[in-house]
Amino acid sequence: MPKNNLYSSIQEQIELDDKLFPVFSFFDQSEYSIQDLSKQTSNLFWFQLINNIILQLPQNQLAKNEMIDLCRQYYQDFKMIDEFEHEYRSENVIQWYLKGSFPYKMIKKALQTKDMEQLNILRYFMNDLIQSFTRQHQNRIQYEKENLIIYRGIKLSNEQLNEFRKNKGKLLLIHGFLTATRFRLNELNFARKSIKPTDLVTAVLEIECNPQDFNKYVISTDIDKYNEFFFDLSVTFHLHNIEFHENVWIIKMSISNEGKIILEKYIEDTRHQTENLSIEIIFGRLMLDMGLWDQSQKYFERLLIDSNDIDEAWIEHSLGEIHRLKNEWIIARKYYDCAYDRMMDPKQMRIKDSAQILSDIGEILFAEAKFEEAMDFHQRALTIRKEYYSPDHVHIATSLRNIGEIFHRQDKYDEAFVYFQEALAISEKYYNYSHIDIAKCLVCIGVYFREQNNYDKALDFHRRSISIYEKYYPCGHVCVILTLNTIADLLYRQEKYDEAIDIHHRALTMQKKCHPFDRINLSHNLCTIGNINCGQENYNSALEFYQQALTIQQQYYTSGHVDMICLLNNIGTAFNRLGKFDDALNFHHQALAMQEKYYPSFQASIALTFNRIGDVLNSQAKYEEALYHYKQALMMQKSYYSLGHANIASTLQNIGDVLSQQEKFDEALDFYQQAFAMLEKCCPYSRDHIAYSLILIDNILNNQEKFDEAIDHYQKALDNQKNYYHSDHFNIADAFNNIGNVLRRQEKFDEAMKFHKKALEIQEKNYPSGHINIATTFNHIGYVLQDERKYDEAYEFFQQAHSLLVKFGNSYPLDQLYIANSLSNIGNILYLQNKNQEALEYQQRALSIKEKCLPSDHIEIATSYIQISRLLRSQGKYADAYEFQQQALAIQEKFYPSNHLNIADRFNEIANIFFDQERYDEAISFYQRVLEIRETFYSSDHDAIATMLSNIGDTLQKQRKYDDALNFQKQALTIREINCRPSNRLHIARIINNIGIILGEQEKYNESFDYYQQALLICEELNSSNYNNTITCLINIANLLSDQNKYDEALIYQQRALAIREEHHSSDYEQIANDLTSIGHFRAHLKEYDKALEVYQRVLSIREQYCPSDQVDIANSLQHISYVLEQQTKYDEAIEMKQKALKIYEKLYPNDHGSTGSCLNSIGSILCHQEQYDKAFEFQKQALAIRKKCNPCSHADIGRTLGDMGSTMYLQARYNEAFDFYEKAIVHYEKDYPSRFGDMATTLGNISLIFKMRRNYDKALDMQHRALNIRKENSPFDHFIIAKNLHEIGDIHYQQENYDNALDFYQQALSIFEEHCPMDHIEIAKCLQSMAVIWNAKSNFDRAIEYFQRCLCIRETSLPINNPMITDTLMFLGQIQRNGNYHELSLTYDINCCLIRMKFLPGDQIGIGESCVRIGETYEHLNQPKLALVYYKQALAAYENCLPDGHGYRLNTEFNIERLSQETTI
Repeated sequence: MPKNNLYSSIQEQIELDDKLFPVFSFFDQSEYSIQDLSKQTSNLFWFQLINNIILQLPQNQLAKNEMIDLCRQYYQDFKMIDEFEHEYRSENVIQWYLKGSFPYKMIKKALQTKDMEQLNILRYFMNDLIQSFTRQHQNRIQYEKENLIIYRGIKLSNEQLNEFRKNKGKLLLIHGFLTATRFRLNELNFARKSIKPTDLVTAVLEIECNPQDFNKYVISTDIDKYNEFFFDLSVTFHLHNIEFHENVWIIKMSISNEGKIILEKYIEDTRHQTENLSIEIIFGRLMLDMGLWDQSQKYFERLLIDSNDIDEAWIEHSLGEIHRLKNEWIIARKYYDCAYDRMMDPKQMRIKDSAQILSDIGEILFAEAKFEEAMDFHQRALTIRKEYYSPDHVHIATSLRNIGEIFHRQDKYDEAFVYFQEALAISEKYYNYSHIDIAKCLVCIGVYFREQNNYDKALDFHRRSISIYEKYYPCGHVCVILTLNTIADLLYRQEKYDEAIDIHHRALTMQKKCHPFDRINLSHNLCTIGNINCGQENYNSALEFYQQALTIQQQYYTSGHVDMICLLNNIGTAFNRLGKFDDALNFHHQALAMQEKYYPSFQASIALTFNRIGDVLNSQAKYEEALYHYKQALMMQKSYYSLGHANIASTLQNIGDVLSQQEKFDEALDFYQQAFAMLEKCCPYSRDHIAYSLILIDNILNNQEKFDEAIDHYQKALDNQKNYYHSDHFNIADAFNNIGNVLRRQEKFDEAMKFHKKALEIQEKNYPSGHINIATTFNHIGYVLQDERKYDEAYEFFQQAHSLLVKFGNSYPLDQLYIANSLSNIGNILYLQNKNQEALEYQQRALSIKEKCLPSDHIEIATSYIQISRLLRSQGKYADAYEFQQQALAIQEKFYPSNHLNIADRFNEIANIFFDQERYDEAISFYQRVLEIRETFYSSDHDAIATMLSNIGDTLQKQRKYDDALNFQKQALTIREINCRPSNRLHIARIINNIGIILGEQEKYNESFDYYQQALLICEELNSSNYNNTITCLINIANLLSDQNKYDEALIYQQRALAIREEHHSSDYEQIANDLTSIGHFRAHLKEYDKALEVYQRVLSIREQYCPSDQVDIANSLQHISYVLEQQTKYDEAIEMKQKALKIYEKLYPNDHGSTGSCLNSIGSILCHQEQYDKAFEFQKQALAIRKKCNPCSHADIGRTLGDMGSTMYLQARYNEAFDFYEKAIVHYEKDYPSRFGDMATTLGNISLIFKMRRNYDKALDMQHRALNIRKENSPFDHFIIAKNLHEIGDIHYQQENYDNALDFYQQALSIFEEHCPMDHIEIAKCLQSMAVIWNAKSNFDRAIEYFQRCLCIRETSLPINNPMITDTLMFLGQIQRNGNYHELSLTYDINCCLIRMKFLPGDQIGIGESCVRIGETYEHLNQPKLALVYYKQALAAYENCLPDGHGYRLNTEFNIERLSQETTI
């Protein structure tokens, strides 16, 4: 297409669009007829007044020149402009306009934008155009027969069409001049022309005109034909109907004179408020009310220059109001002062009108935050108005409202509310219908309710207000913007952030479009969006908005403006949330300095700043400083709000928060309850705040373990929230989580889980893409599962929580701290799963985050130190654990007094570390310090005191100071019993259990059993829903019976424990596996190895299936299986199990670990059983290297391996090497003494054996005596091993032939066995046999026979007949009888011995031979050689079966046979 044609086409399209899309407004004439129309901003008024205003403007050559100059600036069609300049005549104005050239375009645009500056310049042409309707030769249309129908084709959007349909029966105004024709078809075709966009509907305006209309509003543009018509600007139409025919919408309407009537009412209502206003001023103020401030300002400035007879005071007043609304207060004040001076001119003083000026000056001072001066001006205005107006006049309402606003900004809310209500009552009575002044009162009352935290009511008033503003003000009016901004603020306070953002976006869009240079209101908008971002935790974004707002306010406000103070505090709050505490305090202190300098009497506002400073100090854990600021705030507020206020409740809650952080729960509860009472008194409608107050109380009750009361309060809070929020509101989810948390602490896990899952359901509905709040609920669910010991499931939920926090959190300190806490939760679970290294890594990551976000001495960092210390303690890294506890203590000592509970807790944990290190004296010292703090300063906390007494008792027990230990435990028991609460019954059971343990260690088994049974009865009575304590008691009884070697009975109790657990805690696989492990141990003790193996294999299966992450426990199960196989001498299989365990340890601990060393050592022991000593030694060497590497300070473990290496050498008869290893082992044992004292004593015994072999009996005795002393010192009630030790000493004395000493030690051993181990028949018999041997050596054969007979009696009773010990005893008895020359008796024992061997021990051919020889010898003594010969021959036959030719036994026997054969032959 050629360029010219394209241009023409585009131009044609533009012109077509221009004609097809006229702009319309609709008006409800019925409402206008009954309303007070003052201050309304209808286009109807503007378009009906504009003609009069234009006609008042001078039409002269200057006007023509101004118009032509303007046209030349905007249009390039100079030819047309020149033609106009030289040829234009007034009578041709219609033709010029309808050409569609520059006059048409400029006028159309100026009218649509209400650009009075342009219209003023176009006044030359506009004047003619308007007057054309009054010129007789054009106006007279000779058409009086009937009404005339004329048409205009248009295009409408669907929305516009709906507007037409909705406004049927109402008035319609077209924004500009309208052309129409009598030719319907032409207009239809015109309307049907194709244009873009294509989703428009075709419509035709069908206008009915009566003959009178042609004389007022319509002229014909073709006088002769009367086919084309031109409508005046001021014409209004009545919209009759809308019909659809042949795909065209027909809009039927007629010209109406109701618009003129409404305009007259508007002028009348306006003059009713301000008398004698001219039309020119009314028109200018109409533009002012419409928000067309620039147009209005230029209009009034021109009017002031050309004022003539127009009232200059009202012009200046109007200019002052425009500048005030534009926040140009200095200029506004100058205009107001000029206006006031004119009104107070003595020549024509207008006191009544001056009240308006005084009132508006008061508004400037109010905007400048000069409240005292503002109050003075408003009071002066009110005084005048009361004198000149009736009491129910709207001007009095305006003054009352203005005074109320000052009281409100002075935080005198109740006084303000009285003024607002009175102003509203007067306004509603005055107008008797909705009005802008009523809307202003509604806004004020809404803001009052906002400050009372009654957001629903505040929203209701603001929405009523906005409905009025939007009805009577154009879109983008400043009142609409400000009200929307306040509504956004209210929604933000209700945490309805999405709605708040939508509303704010509307307000900001209007602000930027309609008032781009109104910087003050823009700063308010920026502040609101900053608040919303703060509410959404987008603190960096909030700061950006706040900083922009502050820059504006610093430019436009004087120093110390209240808005700036508010903004400084908001910035401080954002910095506080970001953890930038110094910056936060800086801004809060700036705000405080301004308040104290400019508004010292505003105590309520100053109190709020003190609260903000307190918040920062609280975040820094500077609790005492925070309390000081909060209490200062409280003192100011109580003085200021004599009747109470929601702000007082907020401060009381802040104080409660600090006290709660300090764990001063009773004091915190008191402040929270005061806050609750205050809210119920002052804000009974603020159900959400009341609910939150109840939650704070609940939290304290929860901490105090007053669970039933806590549940009750949480339920009340939930009921309040359900009345306030919809059922799926996220705050309801929080309430469910709170209730679930209490139920968890009551161990009502199933109920707790239900509430948490309800919370999760709500949150997932509100946040389908995920949210940080969901992470909180995941954590709560994780806590429940953790308490249920479902660690794998808990771990999964904590990991999900962590993932959400990482995904949806940000770099703000608060979010980072949430992430740190989630890492800590994961670390805690891993700790409970014995994955200490992994747990430590998570806790260290958590600490790293905290150290970046918090000061180095923050209390939260102390918390991480404590958690890391506990992990290091569990790893046996006691020095490191102690160091971290000390660091935590150093931090806490900065925040808490020396007698604070947290300090006591640190002492307690340090004591625990010493306890684990077996540094019992140091442990007791710290426990005593804790006890002293609690008894002195917290004497009412009986539970904690009892716990500490019990801890001291436990430590004394470890020192084997059993009487002292019992004393402390019984003190603890007495306290518990005296201060018995239901929950104390379980604590009582636990102390009784501890007493049972001590008595058990004292081998007072019957007493111990009785205490265990008492504990069991209590647990069975109390724990119908939680059987864990019952299970613990059963296990303790089982262990007690096991200590007495009553493994059958122990098995019964352990099986009872297992049965309860499987029934009531069937998913607690870890503990089920532990119970089964104990059963396996008892089976092994009973030598029921097959059954033990079956149980251990079941344990392994459970752990591999349900607890696969517990690799350490799986390895332990493999070790247990290996032990049984080793006892069954299935050494290869045993080693295979050990190897599997070893692989697990090597995978878990790639850098080696003590467990790896222990496993290697065990494999070495099995290889020794297989006599694979070299291999065994290699494994032991590896074990030693690992132990030295991983735990160089764990001397006892190193000593154990060295001792085992010594035993390996000993078994190879490499005694010197064995001796060296044993001595090295002793060196290490001594470094860790008394740890592993039993192994040390065993090693001393092994050294003694080597000395015995070397016949160095004195040193052998020395070693045994050292071993005995160690055992008596560290395990005085381990009677069995002590007696064995005594027997060993007796053996050495026997070797030295110190028979009396030997007898003495044997007797000591025997006495201990008979008293403490009466069922251990083997050892008793062994002692008797040793003593018999001594008596035999001393030739006291009768005593020897006595002891051997006692020994024989025990062995025959307790051992099977085929046991070699019985035959050995018979053999010894026979020998001693012979020694005593009791040959007949000797023969009896020898024959019995021989018969038993031949019948039950046929494989023992040597023993049979020896018995036969002894019988033969006895028969020889009895002179029965033939019988002797028979037994010698039997002996030879036995020897021939097992001994080689030439063996001494055979040669001797052959000699005796030959000798006796010769003798008997002779």
